[in-house]
Amino acid sequence: MKAKLVRDFIPTIIREAGKIPIVHNAKTDMEAKAVTIAKMYEEVQEFELDPSLEEAADMLEVLITFCSIYSLKLEDVIETAKNKTKERGGFKRGIILQKVGKQQ
Repeated sequence: MKAKLVRDFIPTIIREAGKIPIVHNAKTDMEAKAVTIAKMYEEVQEFELDPSLEEAADMLEVLITFCSIYSLKLEDVIETAKNKTKERGGFKRGIILQKVGKQQ
């Protein structure tokens, strides 16, 4: 099994199942950032296979972890997203930019 970021209670759950988890806490900011990025990729792939509340919640939890690592407040991220949506729109329409041509 490849080492990966897991939720805080997973080692306890593994022990309660009669197994022995081998774990360590991220030793550096660089390691914490790397495993969190890898976790987000994992969660996005899982959401792609199973678009559900559970998988969406997992992605949100990873985003919350990113905010903590980078000293950002989730409320500020949400407010910034709202402002960007107001100014530039969201992604709900599925608009795909193929190319930007030159004006005549």
